[in-house]
Amino acid sequence: MRVRLLSHILAALGMALGSTATPASAQGVNLEKLIDLAKTRAATQRPALQKKLAPYREVLETSYTDNWVLIDEKISEIVQLGDSIVPILLENLEPRTASPANLNLAANSARVLAKMEPAGFLQPLIDIAEGDSYAGVVHAIPLLASTQSSRAGVVLTQLLDRKKGIHQMAIIDALTRLEYRGAAMKIAKLLPLQGQENDYRATRFLGKVATKAVVPEIFRVLGVIKRGSQIMRYIRILRTCAKHDPASAERLLTFFDNQKLDRTELASLAKTLAVVAPPAHKPTITRLKAILASGDTGRLELQTAIALRALGDKTGPAALRKNLVRRTRGRSKRNYLNHANLGEYYLEFGEYKLAVDAYKAGVAVATGNAIRSMLFLQIARAQAKRERWRFVRDALKESKLPFDRIQKAAEDYPEIAEALKHETVKKFMDAFGK
Repeated sequence: MRVRLLSHILAALGMALGSTATPASAQGVNLEKLIDLAKTRAATQRPALQKKLAPYREVLETSYTDNWVLIDEKISEIVQLGDSIVPILLENLEPRTASPANLNLAANSARVLAKMEPAGFLQPLIDIAEGDSYAGVVHAIPLLASTQSSRAGVVLTQLLDRKKGIHQMAIIDALTRLEYRGAAMKIAKLLPLQGQENDYRATRFLGKVATKAVVPEIFRVLGVIKRGSQIMRYIRILRTCAKHDPASAERLLTFFDNQKLDRTELASLAKTLAVVAPPAHKPTITRLKAILASGDTGRLELQTAIALRALGDKTGPAALRKNLVRRTRGRSKRNYLNHANLGEYYLEFGEYKLAVDAYKAGVAVATGNAIRSMLFLQIARAQAKRERWRFVRDALKESKLPFDRIQKAAEDYPEIAEALKHETVKKFMDAFGK
């Protein structure tokens, strides 16, 4: 531990000297003297640092889950002690024994360090992450992500070969936070990872940073995985790294025929093709139009029409519109879902007044309060697109949705969030429940 403390104090001294306007060498402090100074401080300051932290130690040794209010209060006080406390906090990350008190102390010390500009003690964090202390590695990896340093990205990428289980998951999360592109190919070659959670984290990382270079690896994995949800995670990566790529589009088209994806997943696949396929890509347009030829009018067909529009085809959307309108005539007009589907088409294609009319027709035949609430929310969305704020308020009132559900709708739909900023709607929300 004292060796660790020496390196931490050395790093802290380097920080201090590096932060001055004059370089250390110009101040007459060479590396040998710096090391000697660190050794002296390590010997003399450890008791002083422990004394500084002593008033807080008992609280830091308690569970954050059980005592988070008090711990957060003490963390703020410890941060005010300044950088001098960093070495002892770093030492706490690597407990001698795995007692509950020591593990709580390590976790809470990490919370303090996260608020103290971890970039300033990058090297000690690297030393801990590369070490053998299980708890130390667990806490050092997220702190490395907080440094926003490319050097941290290099080290974390190298550690992927050595660390497994929870450590590997933490590394992938850290690389995601860093958005470190240098790790993309290495992680792609490891795929698919053992364990659903690890694999999910890896695909989330690649969804942020992947480049076209990883496309062959994505194709490789798509050839061996079986579950629809996992297939869709890898397909979504191609939205990031294979835009307007004919080979990727043609590979994705095969999933319309292999029966591994359900209709909801196929709708997401059609949405992806709108980005991956080049404009006017004939194989994609031909296959998507074949979907609409079935005459169905669900979510899959809507996403297919949207994709065709993105690819420059107008006949596919026109065919879907015709089918949707037909479903709202005759006997089938008593089914609210047909009107809702037509409203969604109009909403997606920018015909907002027609969307309002379609949703209102759905309300007229709807049974059940939940369905009516959903339809009135859709009316509110369409009216918000039209910037008719009084009508948005009226639709939200008619929906009879609780306050928190409307707030959730604002998170899901930008147009509802915009509506809540306008006085008419804002007054309705402010008076909610009064």
